[in-house]
Amino acid sequence: MLDRLMPLLRKIPALKQLTDREIQFLLNHVDSEMIAYEENQTIIRESEFNNNIYFLLKGKAERFVNNWITDFAVELSVDELHVGDIIGEVDLSKESTKKHADTIRALGKSTLYKIDRGLLYHYLKKFNTESEEDEALLS
Repeated sequence: MLDRLMPLLRKIPALKQLTDREIQFLLNHVDSEMIAYEENQTIIRESEFNNNIYFLLKGKAERFVNNWITDFAVELSVDELHVGDIIGEVDLSKESTKKHADTIRALGKSTLYKIDRGLLYHYLKKFNTESEEDEALLS
């Protein structure tokens, strides 16, 4: 599974400089899990806070936004997500306090790998601080 996940993790800018071993360490210390979704099952709902990053490993998903017309919302499809796409806030340089601007729904049976973005952020921050301290000691 890590073989399929590693290239996807490398798409996240903050993880590009880490070795495979360092990424494996991070994954072992954050909440993460494989989740299977059924057709039309909601992965992320618009306007909700969701502090996870999802990697689409199998299947497809669709991104929707609500277009408010008078007193009711009409869902508009924005784009289709495919294997290898990342869902959620991937900027790990800061903590996320954003609510999602869209809804993501599975198109057929789909498998996603979910990582707690908040814990990943904190471990990565700690990891980078320790690396800087190590570099300072070596100088």
